[in-house]
Amino acid sequence: MVRLNMTVAENTGYGLRMARVPKAEAAQRVDEMLDLFSIRHIADRYPGIISGGEGGLRQAASSS
Repeated sequence: MVRLNMTVAENTGYGLRMARVPKAEAAQRVDEMLDLFSIRHIADRYPGIISGGEGGLRQAASSS
């Protein structure tokens, strides 16, 4: 589920936050996912302004 009021990085870490993963560990894991899927360049953008392909990568990173 895309949360339109959160950036790509915040969306990627949402599940970790809901699982109450410590903030430092969650930030590290989000960084790893952004690098793994090569989407660091869109980390501070909102879902409404990224392309469809970038959105697919964001969804894959969030579910990993």
